[in-house]
Amino acid sequence: MKKIICMLMFLYASSYANGDGWLNLDFGPNGDGYIVGPSGLWASSVKVQADDGIVAGGSSAKGEFQLVRYTSDGCIDTAFGVDGVAQGPQGILFDLMIQPNGYITTSGQDQSGNFLVARFDEEEGNPDLDFGNKGIIQGPAGFCSALIQQIDEYIIAGGGSSDGEFLVIRYTPDGSVDTVFDMGLPGFVEDLALQENGQVVACGADEYTNFKTVRYNSDGSVDTYFGINGVATGPQGVATALVIQPDGYIVVAGFNSNNPYDLDGSYTVLLTRLDPYGQPDFSFGTNGIVVGPNAMVNGLVLQPDGKLVVVGLQESRTFVMRFDNDGTVDDSFGIDGITVMPAGALYGAALQHTGNIIAVGLDRMSTAFLVTSYTNHAPLVKTEFFAPLIASCGYVAFAGTAQNSSNLYFFLNDDFIGGTTTFADGSNLWSYITNIETPGMYTLRVVNSYDAGHVLSADANLLRVCGCTI
Repeated sequence: MKKIICMLMFLYASSYANGDGWLNLDFGPNGDGYIVGPSGLWASSVKVQADDGIVAGGSSAKGEFQLVRYTSDGCIDTAFGVDGVAQGPQGILFDLMIQPNGYITTSGQDQSGNFLVARFDEEEGNPDLDFGNKGIIQGPAGFCSALIQQIDEYIIAGGGSSDGEFLVIRYTPDGSVDTVFDMGLPGFVEDLALQENGQVVACGADEYTNFKTVRYNSDGSVDTYFGINGVATGPQGVATALVIQPDGYIVVAGFNSNNPYDLDGSYTVLLTRLDPYGQPDFSFGTNGIVVGPNAMVNGLVLQPDGKLVVVGLQESRTFVMRFDNDGTVDDSFGIDGITVMPAGALYGAALQHTGNIIAVGLDRMSTAFLVTSYTNHAPLVKTEFFAPLIASCGYVAFAGTAQNSSNLYFFLNDDFIGGTTTFADGSNLWSYITNIETPGMYTLRVVNSYDAGHVLSADANLLRVCGCTI
């Protein structure tokens, strides 16, 4: 009987081998589609590097910031930190981002209940001693749950203050406080996103446990043209993640619970979509809202094809679900749109360049990082150069492809030179013009931070500029 059951399971798995939403059996040291370890409280965030290496951030068993780097196929990269693990200040890590220059910046809360931001180098996981105070910024009382970077390399961190208000702070590239965004909005921030025009969108919950989405202008003031006086409220629940689509529409995901203080309670998947002015998009779900199955949503990913993937937990098991762009369940993913396996919980997700979904969280024993990979056939468009046009006057025009037009960074000999681009309508082609006054050999690099989770880079090595006449 056991042999028959095993054969049926094999045939069942094989029949879906080419579909989306299944554990990627090319991932993990044992070919299981996941890796458990190292030990720690949990992995709360994940990002994918330009070489498809995976960086998971969370907290160690001793209550320290902990970063772990994995190879693209799911083995611990022992060249990073100490045997693949880098540890930072005492505290709980909630989010991480990989900056265009490769540095890994993390955020959370210290043991005294204060805002905490720390930065590490990309190669060895050492603290960046030129950032903040020996790699660390300790902020006001509260917690920091989300990070993004603006086009000028300034960092924006969001969370909640000890007074129960949205707390958003902008830091200079070296970690000094630049601007504290408008305060006085009750609630807390769970996620941040950057619009193409430089405005910042934050989501979380208000004091009544409703979804709350706020848009700020680039100077930190609330954009009163968004929603009602800068705020879009509803549905009831906690908004944990958001993405901005290429058309400017904003998708916010989270969950509802009859008792938000009951960790074993019944949670419901919720998504809502707002138009660029913060009004509900009635073409999405029902009146702008999608109500899913009983599960807690902790992460959201926007695929290049417009589909939406949420991750979380359902009855102490990992939960992954995919929706089409209009909010309907994508039945081609997993079983009727859902994959629930193995035991544990998921708190963050990102896409590899192949399109596969990487999700991280906590293993079933609640003692170690869990990193999983799910099959997905929606690869990212890598940032690429076409041959640059080099003129003798020193003006150089570059062109190439990228996933979308937002968050493009250009570096000349590793110095940031700008991010303004021209995108061809209806395509992923970009162009950029800069002026180089001194003839010589240069290295130019373009980085596309897509969906705040990917840094796709391309290099034009030894670019020759000659005969300047200006």
